[in-house]
Amino acid sequence: MGFVPEMLENALDPDHSYPLAIHIHAAVFVGWMVLLTAQVVLVRSGRVRLHRRLGQCGAVMVPVMLGVGYWAAWTVDTARISAGTGDGAFLAIQGVALVVFGPLMALALYVRRDPATHRRLVLLATAPLVDAGFARWWHPVLHPLLGEDFFGKLAGFSAGSASIVLAIALYDLATRRRIHPAWASAAAFYAVAELLSIWAIISPWWPPMARALLGV
Repeated sequence: MGFVPEMLENALDPDHSYPLAIHIHAAVFVGWMVLLTAQVVLVRSGRVRLHRRLGQCGAVMVPVMLGVGYWAAWTVDTARISAGTGDGAFLAIQGVALVVFGPLMALALYVRRDPATHRRLVLLATAPLVDAGFARWWHPVLHPLLGEDFFGKLAGFSAGSASIVLAIALYDLATRRRIHPAWASAAAFYAVAELLSIWAIISPWWPPMARALLGV
């Protein structure tokens, strides 16, 4: 839903189009959200065997998402640098989702026989992927209020995923009366990655490094 206005603009304006990488990125990442929703429904309906079989598709999708995610970021950022509308700094925001998603999903697959740990790691791995959609809702509102400093960008870019991470902790406290150890470790990793990405995007040393990573 966060991308709907942009999609309508693309559909209505013949001069506004996206490269192939972005279409593939959209299909793969929305596909992940559809798969995650299906997996939740299967478990809630007691169809655990089908859930496990479908989970094999998820395992295959993880490296595909990492590759497509970097491809899409490279395509957008290099185009912006060439057009003079960007300096590559935004790679920090794009990259944090992949940096968090990859290791946490690998760990979630490794501990899949422990359902409580597995599902928390899957949700925490997925949380940063929603930052871009949420940011399109509230960043235009928060930006004039909070500005472009560290805390303004942190709220604008990370509030969506942070709300999901916090919701998992509140659920644990309400149902278990304690935080699950998997949440504590994964949430700490997520928080450090998010904070470092915001620090990087406002730091002068990051844009040259980002351009080097992009091969520009």
